[in-house]
Amino acid sequence: MSAALRAVVVCAIVAQGGCSLGRVTFRTAEENCSTTGDEDGNGLADCADPVCANTPSCTQPPACGDGHLDSGEQCDDGNAVNGDACDNNCTAPRCGNAEIDPGEACDDGNTTEGDACDTNCTIPQCGNGVVDPGESCDDGNTTSGDACAPDCRLPNCGDGSVDPGEQCDDGNTTNGDTCDNNCTTPRCGNGAVDPGEQCDDGNAANGDACDTNCTPPQCGNSVIDPDEQCDDGNTTNGDACSSNCTLPGCGNSVIDPGEQCDDGNNTNGDACDNNCTTPRCGNAVVAPGEECDDGNAVNGDACDNNCTTPRCGNSVIDPGEQCDDGGATSHCTRTCTLVSTCGDGVLDPAAGEEADPPVSPSHVVPVNTQTCRYDFSAITQLYCNGTCGTWGGSSGDGCQQPDADALCKLKTGNPNSTATSFVVTAARAAPGICCPDGIERGCSELGGANFFIDRGVAQRVSVHETDLLSTHGAGSVVADVVCTP
Repeated sequence: MSAALRAVVVCAIVAQGGCSLGRVTFRTAEENCSTTGDEDGNGLADCADPVCANTPSCTQPPACGDGHLDSGEQCDDGNAVNGDACDNNCTAPRCGNAEIDPGEACDDGNTTEGDACDTNCTIPQCGNGVVDPGESCDDGNTTSGDACAPDCRLPNCGDGSVDPGEQCDDGNTTNGDTCDNNCTTPRCGNGAVDPGEQCDDGNAANGDACDTNCTPPQCGNSVIDPDEQCDDGNTTNGDACSSNCTLPGCGNSVIDPGEQCDDGNNTNGDACDNNCTTPRCGNAVVAPGEECDDGNAVNGDACDNNCTTPRCGNSVIDPGEQCDDGGATSHCTRTCTLVSTCGDGVLDPAAGEEADPPVSPSHVVPVNTQTCRYDFSAITQLYCNGTCGTWGGSSGDGCQQPDADALCKLKTGNPNSTATSFVVTAARAAPGICCPDGIERGCSELGGANFFIDRGVAQRVSVHETDLLSTHGAGSVVADVVCTP
């Protein structure tokens, strides 16, 4: 069969096949009028192809879902199924095309947040990843401590969620409960003033606005602040730290145990000397008007007890001086030796005076007005009976030689005088020296123990003016002594 015949046969067989005998055209497929494209390869697609001219898809107005991609359509797959290659509004499946595709909770076709459907096609709610009205943030999760709190608020102290950098968060601004208002656990140094705290500046520095024990800087708060030497938290003086926060010591303005005063300075002669004693002679501080002060009341050492250097004329009798009146009287010379003047009213024992003015309590033992010494010349007996016989230092064994010697010493005034002869007899009804036992017996005392020691008699000496017998009885006496000069 020839080629022309074969073409005629084909054209006859394929009704309305559009064969042209003038030009033989071979078609591989039929034109699909419902699908976009030139399926038969004749260069004419869809409704432009005569084959489709009378088909419904070419005779009806363009519509989404007719399978033809018309102007304004992104796609048209000829069905009403969403979520396949083309949604039923002829748009490519995506959020915001007004079609609810698989995985979308809603789709209102706009980019407005907070209306019926958010821009990510989810129902407006916290945790959908869209910041809706009333939300500060929305990171799409309910995790605490990230960029957005589970209730869609920006993380902040007091939101009830423990965010990074927070120790706690109880959702309130109350201090002293389980969590302070700066989201730290209640404690001194967390920057929040809790019950029992006076202040809290959040640091560990002392001496600023608030000390590390949460008290304002002050003496007595148990914190050693600048300018304090110590601080034991009390106002007691004399313990480890004084009440003004200085270490106990003279000069800290606090009177500590052993101090008489403390004015806080090192000046002498003011209200308190620098050794914390009141200014006076004998406090070991040389104050104005003092030549020296060695802190004791001993004369003749480096400083006399009137705080003058030892010398004649300083009113203190130093070793080697008989007297020192500072030049106030005439009975002491400028070389501090006595000028003995009986009757001047000044008793000068160094000059041998026993009474000045020369007045005696006894009329039988007068005082010599020239020597100011007692005159025992009228006394003829000395009582030494039994235990009263202690005149010579014996143990009281009655009248002996020492007792007679004692009477001679009194009568002559010579401590070396002795009795060359004497009698021991009963007491006589005449004046005499009484028993030295201290019992009065109507006797007149001339001098206590050691008063007549310069005469060599250490006992107390008293005399009965008229009748020794009447007061002492007929006990023994030494009498009628003959004495060495």
